[in-house]
Amino acid sequence: VVEKDSASLSSSIQQILEVELRVMNGTLSVADVHTNGVFVVSQHGGRSLVLRGTQSNLNMCMSKVRYLGDLNMNGDDKLVITANDFGVYTATADPVVPLTHVRHVVIRVEAVNDLPFVVLPEGEDGVLVALEDVGGIIGSNCSGLNADEGDITCDSTNLDITTVGNKPVHYLHKDSFYVRDDDAGGFENITLDVDVRFGTLSLRDPSTVAENLTFSYGDGDVEGRMTFVGRVKDINEALEGALYMSPVNFNSEYGHLFPVDGFDTGMEKITFTVTDSHGGTTESVQNIDVHATNDYPVIMTGQDVLDSVLSTPDNQSPLRTGVSTLNVREDIPFLVPSVSVRDVDCSQLLIEGLVQVSAYASNGTVSISQKSPVQQYVVGSGGVE
Repeated sequence: VVEKDSASLSSSIQQILEVELRVMNGTLSVADVHTNGVFVVSQHGGRSLVLRGTQSNLNMCMSKVRYLGDLNMNGDDKLVITANDFGVYTATADPVVPLTHVRHVVIRVEAVNDLPFVVLPEGEDGVLVALEDVGGIIGSNCSGLNADEGDITCDSTNLDITTVGNKPVHYLHKDSFYVRDDDAGGFENITLDVDVRFGTLSLRDPSTVAENLTFSYGDGDVEGRMTFVGRVKDINEALEGALYMSPVNFNSEYGHLFPVDGFDTGMEKITFTVTDSHGGTTESVQNIDVHATNDYPVIMTGQDVLDSVLSTPDNQSPLRTGVSTLNVREDIPFLVPSVSVRDVDCSQLLIEGLVQVSAYASNGTVSISQKSPVQQYVVGSGGVE
């Protein structure tokens, strides 16, 4: 600011001037350390800055004013500068007439590529809780699972188990994963790679989302990894209500029933890598703590009639649908062939657990021929534990 009339004043007079700076699509600020001798007034959320002080102090202060464009704003903004002398130089006999001077400066904000990213339900440090052998829905939209009306509460966040399509499921979180790209504008294609450390992820209604997404790896249905391209809107619709499934008999504490290369325990992780059309990429990791559940013990015999489709509760063998007759001779003891007991919870990491087996004969007696290391308890006529 230059005030030529100030030379006519006595050097002892320090005349106060005012300068207003105003922008349309950003904020203006000045650090306190640069405001020596200047009174600062910020208005309208920082879009305007009013400074009052002597000419020398004002100029020193204005050299330190900072401009910041609004979030994701690029293009032209306009800085309007208005100086006011409050009419102090008006002749004594004349009415006071403040004089102002207005200047306009164009601020050109260059666009930069904002990186896309995946928003996680509980943030980067959050952990979702899943149950062993129970599907976990992530997000409030469960229409892709064809749930009967009233069969499941879409905004549930607890571990209550319900059934959808004869499969046990529960809700990991009411909020889904979703992609955000402030530059995409809903029309730009982005690439999303999803990698599940142990289990699988199924997108909402894979047959429908495939119409709007292009897969280069997997197809979105029960996948340990999938890679696809699509618009942000279409990708987020596919992620809504995604279904996570842990491996059979896997939990974070004990790992797999049958370890693979020793890499089988710990937190489940779903890694999202999102890349925009300009090459900008970010990675987000969702941790899932898979809680152990108590699996039913299973008894198998050599006389079992097995189902060709269904499996036992521990998913280790076909389900028994019946037992064929064992033909023996009257009054002659015989060894019941091929009877075995299995409990996968005792098998994980060689955990030793007691299993009780009860055997009863309606018209005879049962005994154990080799007792060690079994603890035998006779419980009455015809039976033994």
